[in-house]
Amino acid sequence: MKKILGYLVMVCCISAARGQDNNPVGSVHSLEKALKVLKSKGVFKEAVYDPRIMKWAKPVYVRLSPINDSILPRIFSEQPFLKYSIIANRLAILQKEKEEIVSSREHFQSRVYGIVMGDSSNPLPGATVQLRSGKYADATKEDGDFNLTWTLDDTLEVSYVNYKTVVIPWRNSFRPLIIHMELQDPNLEVAIVKGYSNSEKSNTAGVSYVRPSVTNNGDVLKIIQENVSGVLAPPSSGLFGTTHKFQFRGPTSIGPQSLTSYRPSNSPLFVVNGIPWAPSLRPVNQLPTMVGTPSAPGASAIGFDPFTTMNPLDIESITVLKDAEATAIYGARGGNGVILITTKKGTSKAPQLTVSLSYGIGRSLPGMSLMNTSEYLAMRREAFANDNIIPTAAKAPDLLSWDTTRYIDMNKFLLGGTSNSMNEHFSFSQGDSLFQFLLNGGYSSQTATLPSNIFGRRWSLMPDFYYRSKNKKLKTGISAYRSTTENKWLTENIMNATLLAPNAPAFTDSVGNLVWKEKGASFKNPLSYFQKTDNIQTTNTSLHTYLQYKLFRKLRFETSVGYQEIKVREKSKLPALAQNPEQVTIRSYTEAANKFTTWMVEPGLHYTDSLWHQIQVQAVLGAFWSSQTNNLWTNVYDGYTDDGLLGIPSAAKTVTNTSDKSRYLFLSTFGRLKLNFKDKYFLSLTARRDGSSRFGPAHRFASFGAVGAGWIFWERNNKEGANSYAKLRASYGSTGNDQIGDYAYLNTWNKATPAYQGLYGIFPTGLANPYYQWEVTRKLEGGLELRVNDIFTTTIAGYYNRSRNQVITSVLPIQTGFSTLVLNFPAIVQNTGVEADASVRKTWGAFTWSGKLTLAVPRNKLVKFDNLDNSSYSKILMIGKPLNILIGPHYTGVDPDSGLYRMEDPNGKTVSRLDPDFFGGLRNSFQFKQFELSAYFEFRRQKAPNYITNVYRYLPPGQAGAEFFSNQPTDLLDRWQQKGDEAVWQKVSTQTTGAVKNGITNWLNSDAQFVDASYIRMKVAQLTYTLPEKFCRPKHIKAASIYTSAENLLTITSYKGADPELQNPFSLPLQKTFTLGLQITL
Repeated sequence: MKKILGYLVMVCCISAARGQDNNPVGSVHSLEKALKVLKSKGVFKEAVYDPRIMKWAKPVYVRLSPINDSILPRIFSEQPFLKYSIIANRLAILQKEKEEIVSSREHFQSRVYGIVMGDSSNPLPGATVQLRSGKYADATKEDGDFNLTWTLDDTLEVSYVNYKTVVIPWRNSFRPLIIHMELQDPNLEVAIVKGYSNSEKSNTAGVSYVRPSVTNNGDVLKIIQENVSGVLAPPSSGLFGTTHKFQFRGPTSIGPQSLTSYRPSNSPLFVVNGIPWAPSLRPVNQLPTMVGTPSAPGASAIGFDPFTTMNPLDIESITVLKDAEATAIYGARGGNGVILITTKKGTSKAPQLTVSLSYGIGRSLPGMSLMNTSEYLAMRREAFANDNIIPTAAKAPDLLSWDTTRYIDMNKFLLGGTSNSMNEHFSFSQGDSLFQFLLNGGYSSQTATLPSNIFGRRWSLMPDFYYRSKNKKLKTGISAYRSTTENKWLTENIMNATLLAPNAPAFTDSVGNLVWKEKGASFKNPLSYFQKTDNIQTTNTSLHTYLQYKLFRKLRFETSVGYQEIKVREKSKLPALAQNPEQVTIRSYTEAANKFTTWMVEPGLHYTDSLWHQIQVQAVLGAFWSSQTNNLWTNVYDGYTDDGLLGIPSAAKTVTNTSDKSRYLFLSTFGRLKLNFKDKYFLSLTARRDGSSRFGPAHRFASFGAVGAGWIFWERNNKEGANSYAKLRASYGSTGNDQIGDYAYLNTWNKATPAYQGLYGIFPTGLANPYYQWEVTRKLEGGLELRVNDIFTTTIAGYYNRSRNQVITSVLPIQTGFSTLVLNFPAIVQNTGVEADASVRKTWGAFTWSGKLTLAVPRNKLVKFDNLDNSSYSKILMIGKPLNILIGPHYTGVDPDSGLYRMEDPNGKTVSRLDPDFFGGLRNSFQFKQFELSAYFEFRRQKAPNYITNVYRYLPPGQAGAEFFSNQPTDLLDRWQQKGDEAVWQKVSTQTTGAVKNGITNWLNSDAQFVDASYIRMKVAQLTYTLPEKFCRPKHIKAASIYTSAENLLTITSYKGADPELQNPFSLPLQKTFTLGLQITL
């Protein structure tokens, strides 16, 4: 750190000294402007010439003062096509004779300068600007600027990786060229925006770049999973707006989680326009809903996803930082990886308006196949017979009281509907090289396949401003984002109702009232679920401004200031209409609010230099400060006398309120030094000092760093200017992790309920430990990158990461008054793996094929955990095995004599690994003239819980329960029924205790519950037609396209009863959707 600071001070002094040099060239003028200046100075009285010959005039670079007799000869000595004479104090300008032109033609050259921009009008640093003859060439600077000599009749070519080469014929102009390049293939990786720097070939770190499709209507995490190797982000439910189960190079932390629901929480750092995303991947709602419980520990928490508030059509790029060299600049915040999201910016083009419209429909994918009435009744009778119990009307109304010929298909009743989705989006941009403006707006809505008004809506607005001064010293911009989402969900999981007895009574009577019993037997009416709703309204407001000022020619100051506020408001109603009137009826209304507020400031100095014209130097020195607060409260109103009063707090008899507030402060200083030797050898050094409020005063600060190196051992350029190279890279470093929650180092207390004589007491909830420290992850990575022209690109990387000083939960003796304590433990978690991706693009005339393959093979294991067998983690962890495992006896089948499940050793420790063996995706695109057909396939090799596991945990087969959610999957038709049967499933019973129940318990603890859940799925297929230019131009349309897409068209899997992504038959299934869209640019 001291070395970096000393180097920056030295180069600042050098730069300040050099900045005093005078410019010997002088200002540039057009010939006409120069003549006007000379005329005003009295050099001549009038200039006489044919205006048409001025197109051959060369810009004037000589100084126009002092005025003397040599000024005109000097000006016209550099004009190869023009000559002059002075007659009667009048200046006559003529075109040279042919012979005179030929003699000077080969010597004529001029300077050309300008800026190169991408299709989003962002500057492209590192683009190659060269003459076709090869005489002169330049590479664009960080601002996209270039400046080189342009000889007469030569052609200017501008090339950049994955952009179409721009060819410009010779022109004689003193005005700067603004060159816009068109992206060749969005599926190929382009210039990488790494943390605090831009890089491409010189990158020494593990970085992936994603550019969302202009027609992408999916969510943010889905886009990342489909384009980045090593990232898994399956949804937790098929309902729109739900959180994802995120996996990024495996879990690094054991975590101080509840031992009854162990799940390591290893969320990466998300940064949106420079602002840390406060909720990360946590649900932002508080109340239980149909998708799960948001307050569950770790990855078990399921609820509303805060990224739903972002419109994917507003995203310009997503950059994923993986290894130590890429993430070390973010220190402890990036210990589990970093995902940078950048929204779209204005353009320097003429005014442009883009409108996108789409409409889609969807149907639920099939779930588990359930028994019909005759099969169900046979199973129930068999259960009574196995228990030697004679069924009665009280115990078995489904057998003796209800209509045994009635049948209702609950899957069809609940999930047989059609969902609708609609997206509307506009984008207006305008600007020039100095000022750019963008305004985006959008609206989207979606419904569910359920027979109820379940919906989600989103409104978004995004303005963006950018300004650059004429002298290019000052750059500043402001980006704002405002979105509002409104979701109406159910408060309970209606998927449980799919198990309702198939001969259950009708749900409503003749006048439409809900039916709760028939012939004296009660059941839970599925329609009651639709009366219990939770309305979730979320607003996301963010404001980000940055300023960049060039202090000297090679030193600039940058600062970034950001603010974000995410507010969630929930309203949940429990009316009497949703409850059985013969039972205790409690009307209640619940309000909840959750607010995340983030402030951040990030100043820094950036220095660039060239040493001995061979070593390019980039240095960064900066600081970061952020404050994140979380305020939440819940009010429960009870005692309403009428359903119509629900939602009016003053009409309630009692109110119970809870609240919580936390604040998380983070302070850092950091530095980075990058060296580039001859564009062949690269070295990067990073250091960072972090401080976090989540630790005690003595352990709040820690230091982290990394080193990265790269070597281009083969490189060539073809005659079209396309670049090919092969590069080896390696990096090693350390990062921290403070994702352990707030205030664990303090004694914590909570309000005791109920009150005693109107007064509330307090009770301790946490024991202080001010001595626990940072978890530290050391990362080692090596990679090979190969690019062949603009045709083929591949990257293969291997990583080896070890996380130490684990923060875990330790069990305490009961006499301490607390059951657990959070502390550091010398355990080691190791993550290794290989990731690869390959992209190809080939054109044959009017036909173009492009494809991209991503593949990840991750491995995770616990390397060290002292005295594990005597710890509280002994039943969930094992040395040498992954963190995500199940330890239990080995299952050997159903005993043909007893009809019960059989285990090899009831105390055995067979390990079932739940992490995927490998996963990836394959994308292909075929383009012929105006048509383009693309398809994306996702594949995964994995094990998952047998869907019967969830059925067993809900209600074992043969039992009915008070709700009569007692139907069973058709797979259980292959059950043991008599002695000697070779069956898959054991016999059924109506009893909640006994040998059959014990058999189910043993089965749930064994390796039997895990089966192959591998799959190949066509996630997206899309056909696009781009209207030809000859059709659009007369109608003043710049571009227009029509597309139709389909999602989840095909799945190849042996997994039964549930979706292999969701792996739970009681989760709302994913949908097969069809969308028609239109995009027009004016």
